Amino acid sequence: MSPEENSSYYHSLMNLATLKVFHDAGIDVSSFQNYIVDINYSIDTCEDIFEEGCRALFTYFEKYSMYEEEEEKYIKELLEKNEKKLVVDETIYVCSSNEMKALANHPKYSEKLAQLCGDILKPIFDIDGFSLQSGEIVLCSYSMGEYQEIAVAVVTINQEVNNLYQQLKGEQ
Repeated sequence: MSPEENSSYYHSLMNLATLKVFHDAGIDVSSFQNYIVDINYSIDTCEDIFEEGCRALFTYFEKYSMYEEEEEKYIKELLEKNEKKLVVDETIYVCSSNEMKALANHPKYSEKLAQLCGDILKPIFDIDGFSLQSGEIVLCSYSMGEYQEIAVAVVTINQEVNNLYQQLKGEQ
């Protein structure tokens, strides 16, 4: 097997695993991009599948690239807000939901949300940095097509945010 074939098979399996993560979270993945990757023909849907899953999972999801001039201004502002603590290699993903914003604006739950995100995101190798601000999770990544682990993290965060939000609603 050639290295190109090996890489195509590997990335296809990672895509299938990413699809399964989103499917298990209750998202209909039937309309998502095909999971099959062919390196020889530059067919690589890894990032597309991750983005589609996040768009279905969160009420707000946006991707910013260091290679787009219009987006570079936003990235610079974001780095200034975070006192340049974020490392931006290639891509920034911003995820948010109404529940996340409600938790971030609550004195008791904002700390729990920050702790939750830190516990889940810090150990992930493919995330170069993250930030939680105003109820938005900002992920900096240069993942080279391996989105399955990041997908598990965002699904877990979404589930835990929903659990915390239910606790908050129960207290009100």
